Amino acid sequence: MGRFPYIAMILLMVPGFILASFSSSVYANEIDNNDYSGVYYTALGHSQNSVMNFDINGGSVFFTLETIEVSISGSGALNGDTMTLTAEVFGTSLFSGKITFYDNGERFIGNWQITGEQLIKGTLAGRRSPFPTYDVDAAGVPRLATANCVDLDKIAWISMFRSGFGHDYSDAFEECRSMKHYFEPKEGVDFSTIRFFSPVSGTVVGLTEEWEGTTLYKGTVVGIRPDGYDAFCVALFHLDLSTTLAVGDRVTAGQELGTSEKISGTAGEIAVEVLTPSGMKLVSFFDAMDDSVFAVYQARGVPNREAVIISKAERDADPMTCDGETFTSTSVIENLFPLSSIPQPHLDTRLSDGLITVNVSLDPLKNGGKDADWFLLASSPFGYFSYSFEGWLAGIIPAYTGPLFSLPQFTVLQSPIPFGNYNFCFGIDLKANGSLDTEEDILFYDCQHVTVP
Repeated sequence: MGRFPYIAMILLMVPGFILASFSSSVYANEIDNNDYSGVYYTALGHSQNSVMNFDINGGSVFFTLETIEVSISGSGALNGDTMTLTAEVFGTSLFSGKITFYDNGERFIGNWQITGEQLIKGTLAGRRSPFPTYDVDAAGVPRLATANCVDLDKIAWISMFRSGFGHDYSDAFEECRSMKHYFEPKEGVDFSTIRFFSPVSGTVVGLTEEWEGTTLYKGTVVGIRPDGYDAFCVALFHLDLSTTLAVGDRVTAGQELGTSEKISGTAGEIAVEVLTPSGMKLVSFFDAMDDSVFAVYQARGVPNREAVIISKAERDADPMTCDGETFTSTSVIENLFPLSSIPQPHLDTRLSDGLITVNVSLDPLKNGGKDADWFLLASSPFGYFSYSFEGWLAGIIPAYTGPLFSLPQFTVLQSPIPFGNYNFCFGIDLKANGSLDTEEDILFYDCQHVTVP
């Protein structure tokens, strides 16, 4: 597994943590002076794979915090149901936290921060009962992501899973490799306009705010536990949140979480972790996305899921070296996958002396051969009409269902039409099921408005 030089990384097994406020009144415990000694399974920042142990004597507390990477110990004080914690980390930085117990001591919620060489703040959420596990090797990765996580129209390439790009981000079973996906913007794109979305419906397990050193703010990392998959956690990095999020908040698949906080380099990242019976394992977002989400990437030139995943065997055969989390050698295997542009339907309308001409064309770019529904629609004062090889028919129906190909300019209408307002649209959708699917990143179209006086 990776070795992280930054104090934050040392505490958090995998990079990613994020601060959210919490209301102590919501989690207030009715019982004072309870014995909160013992083990609590803890979400430290975004990641639900840590363990805390408290040894309480009166109001004095001795605690340990164990992650996959390291164990630290410190002291604290208990006052009623509130505990304050401090620990020196490697003699240069200070970990401090404040938590509130509730549910008769079965759970706690709070915040922590590290000050020193690096500033980082995050949430703490613990429970007496262990987190569920999932045997991903035996059962496979479930297709739990039902929405895409980023505004792909503004992304030029993504990093490969197990790449040598960025920094070491590994799990309990592998080391010195980046087991997440980075998103690099297209040239000239304003980072602050790149939106990130929750790929799952679920519950926020934790948040972290990160800085480069102590001054350059790098945004928030959000960890989300998908509904029905309690052993999994999906983390999105470097966000400028659209709305305040806190531990326990609900999010829905496709919900906008925020925009990129970055100003250079990559816009953001996504990681998917799962607690297995043997420890925490990282899996590719591409293995966890359903077919409708993967179709969005297929439209941009990703032929199959394996094309953006370096297998463990391939990575082991092309190992890299690391100093802490920094790669000190390069990968022979390609680190990045460039995304192609989306299909480009074009529509041109011309009106002259009451005669309208409608021309269409299509450039599939690198998407030639992919199946799609082709539509040419017109809204008119008399209702909706669709072009077909039999002519214009009432209603919304595909003109053709089949592979994309390069279509040179083709005239579909040249006729006088009655006065009124008309909208013509030529588009394709990539579900190829004989009906119009309007999901973002599935439907691509060009529309024009015509007024006949």
